[in-house]
Amino acid sequence: MNNLLVNEKKAIHYWTSPSKFRLYREIKKACENKYSNATHDVEQSFIDCFNSLEHLFTKYEDNTASHKAIYRADIIENKYSKELSDDGLFLQFCNDHSKDEIFKFDDMICSFSSCHAQANKIATKNDKYKNERTPRVLFILENRISKYLYIADYSQLPEEKEILTFGKNSFKVVNQEVFENNYVEISIVEIENKGIG
Repeated sequence: MNNLLVNEKKAIHYWTSPSKFRLYREIKKACENKYSNATHDVEQSFIDCFNSLEHLFTKYEDNTASHKAIYRADIIENKYSKELSDDGLFLQFCNDHSKDEIFKFDDMICSFSSCHAQANKIATKNDKYKNERTPRVLFILENRISKYLYIADYSQLPEEKEILTFGKNSFKVVNQEVFENNYVEISIVEIENKGIG
């Protein structure tokens, strides 16, 4: 990913901006408008940024071969149709992501980190993080088949060592390790998109 164009650098800057306005969420809205039939009101600058990020995946080759494992940490949100305590939500999530389960991430454009510690640190900075018992997950991905791009060299937060992927990739759980305080580490492999919507 040498010699990025101005618009490509701008897109990465917007995506990785530490602004309290969470600019990446506007870029995700532009993505949802294009791929999920959403009708978010999105400024043209964010639409342009999304288009530039998407284009990176056709223009550049995967540059993550030197990273054996990459990591995605997240706050576990209640997306079930029932009220759940933090403990109940955590148990339900772990049950739904047990060994051999196949799933897709909600977002079309997903961030990972090449660093285990940084991934977890990023999750605790999430505005949905309340305290140490907030349900959290760390996905550990080793075997990858689609394209991933290491963008840290152009990021406003290079210490996060960010890696992007794009598309509705499918993943299979190969191991799950549960820790105290509603924290789980889930090892996954990417698989061909077969048999899952």
